[in-house]
Amino acid sequence: MRSLRIMLALTGCLTASACVPMSSTYERIDASDAVHIKNVCRGTVGPPSTVYYPYHGIYISLDFSSTQFGLHIPEGMTVQLNDNTIKIDGVSQSGHLEQSVHIKRFKQGAAGNNDPPQFGVTAPYTSPDDLGPFEGRSVGNRYVYYFFMGVDEILPNRTVSLPFDLLYGTIELPAMTINAQRYERQTLPFKQTSYFEISPVNC
Repeated sequence: MRSLRIMLALTGCLTASACVPMSSTYERIDASDAVHIKNVCRGTVGPPSTVYYPYHGIYISLDFSSTQFGLHIPEGMTVQLNDNTIKIDGVSQSGHLEQSVHIKRFKQGAAGNNDPPQFGVTAPYTSPDDLGPFEGRSVGNRYVYYFFMGVDEILPNRTVSLPFDLLYGTIELPAMTINAQRYERQTLPFKQTSYFEISPVNC
């Protein structure tokens, strides 16, 4: 049945436009009440590797690719990061691995056209550094998006990614203060997951 569905999808796609099979693995991060969003072509193509979830009145997005981390802040909310470190504790086929990555704020679109439309609300960057405070803004049910990526400690304008060969583990995010209330570092589980789809060549 699965083979039949794949064949029908491929036939329909090839009829409409140029398409190719896409198969890979990715690190699927889980969080309470999370939505998983595809990571290419504004959320329409690719593995659903971006996790987006509510957290104490704001929303957080996270993807292993370039250690992408997002704060989505509604009107009336203020967020301060208490540090800029994301930590990984995982297991690969080679064994146990622990790694820390420092994050830095980047302009939206710095990682390409991966963001879905709901991540499109922008605001002037007024924070004195990469830790905030970051002010909220709402446009309907969309919230201002502050975007961060992992960076090289020696060359801070060069992005770095987390290991892609991890089978499972946890990812630990920075502690943060939301509307004057401090919340300690949160830890989320992840596991390597297979992915397949018939995808358009251009989007």
